[in-house]
Amino acid sequence: MALTYPSFRVLAWLAGTSGQHPPVEVCAGNDLALAYDQLRQADLILDTSDKDTVGAGPFVLSAAGRVEASLAAVEYRAELARRGVLRWVLDDYRSLDGLESSDAGNDYTGPLTHREVVDAANELAMEHLLEGERRGDGEFFLVRATPRGQRALRGPAPIVGYQSPTATNNHHHRSTVTISGSQNQVAFGNSGSVDQRLKNVNNSTAIAPGFEKVAESIQYLLNRLDALALNDDDDQEVRDHAAVVVGEIVRDNPDRTTIKRAINSVRGVLAPISLGVAAAATAESTETARGLIEALTGLV
Repeated sequence: MALTYPSFRVLAWLAGTSGQHPPVEVCAGNDLALAYDQLRQADLILDTSDKDTVGAGPFVLSAAGRVEASLAAVEYRAELARRGVLRWVLDDYRSLDGLESSDAGNDYTGPLTHREVVDAANELAMEHLLEGERRGDGEFFLVRATPRGQRALRGPAPIVGYQSPTATNNHHHRSTVTISGSQNQVAFGNSGSVDQRLKNVNNSTAIAPGFEKVAESIQYLLNRLDALALNDDDDQEVRDHAAVVVGEIVRDNPDRTTIKRAINSVRGVLAPISLGVAAAATAESTETARGLIEALTGLV
């Protein structure tokens, strides 16, 4: 599902409010009517239009819309940072200094932080949407948007980020996964054995250089799964996606896109719990889910 940025922004706003009329600081003018039409056509909001009323009606999330809104809310700040960085450096090489206090770095959720700007720049560079020069500490001091980055800024949201459940489920298989790499080859199935295999991988030298933090975060996830009290299907889905990640990080050349998609799918399962909208969400599980989402953010 591809959304324009105004539609994505409204969807994220709807997840955190009981309101039905986005304020102007969220969406205004013609963008509001377009967002209503797009979200309605995607069956993410109910049809509340009135033939006697010109423009958008109230925005009322559908059942599918509540799930997508939860995902959009988790991803929103990262998307704000990505677009802020690209707008800031669109025309030429320039420093990222000043972005955090600019209009491009501020909105109704508050100004961007230095960490958010740095993470966004690194992510955009990894996707070849940004290029530039780095200081000795690894942070960019001069950057500009690539032609691909300029196109991405005009395109759907998020630029990179979560995959819609309807998109990922089409490719989801609940089958045995083989971990292969230069130093081990093991198979595990649909149970807690993924946890044990990951421990075995962590104790070996099979993890590809630069992916140690990914392995640590996946292990942390698996160690905390019981605290989430997931239903059997969601628990298994998380373990299956964790298995995909582990299967990649022991390869000689891990596929970052595959890893990112699997991690984002896990975040998609956790998003409703972190926002307290899941049926079985508790204060403990909500806090745990938030911590896990944070641990899984910005890894690749």
